[in-house]
Amino acid sequence: MAKKAVIYDNDGLLTDSEIVYGITLTQVIDELCGIKESVERISLLTAGRSIETAFEVIKDTFNVNFDNKEALELWDNLANAYFEEKLKLCEGVQELLDSVSIKHAVASTSARWKLAIKHKATGLDKYFLQNQIFSGEEVANHKPAPDVYLAAASGINEKPEDCIAVEDSASGVKAGKAAGIYTVGCLGGSHIFNKQEHRQKLIDAGADIVINDMRELKQVIEELM
Repeated sequence: MAKKAVIYDNDGLLTDSEIVYGITLTQVIDELCGIKESVERISLLTAGRSIETAFEVIKDTFNVNFDNKEALELWDNLANAYFEEKLKLCEGVQELLDSVSIKHAVASTSARWKLAIKHKATGLDKYFLQNQIFSGEEVANHKPAPDVYLAAASGINEKPEDCIAVEDSASGVKAGKAAGIYTVGCLGGSHIFNKQEHRQKLIDAGADIVINDMRELKQVIEELM
């Protein structure tokens, strides 16, 4: 069946922001807990998760405790400054959006106001209207639950089986597949340090196909349209 729409994850797929979570969370746990850890390890632990879930993973992994409200305030300040000043698109994204004519949407774990900052900083606000953006903060369950993908498909008036989901994380791939959507895994974000290992994680999560970066997505979309 020909696909009629593409639903993109955002962080680490459209905007190269997943690495920012690793960088800023590393700073947060250093300041609050005195733990010095590599950005790579923190990225591996927290990629694709909500910030609240990331805090809990960090607490469990390092056997530490901190006030989530204090951590969130510190993280917000660090991350928002980075988003506004340094954030870039992942490689191939603008070229893809300029060259592929298909209905599209964003289905992200991030809060809508954070997506607005990221889209304004990178120019994605020219490609995605507010009614094409769907946030995990606005549904009952975060990825890997399918809620945000189901909301996105419904919001753009398409059946899940008529859509393509594109994801960089295992939890996101699981969400797309749970929604009944053909799901593409992508290795293009700078937070993916070991591409071979991450490719296997995406395959194990159920990805129908895995691409190296967004430059390869155009051909996949055109073959499925």
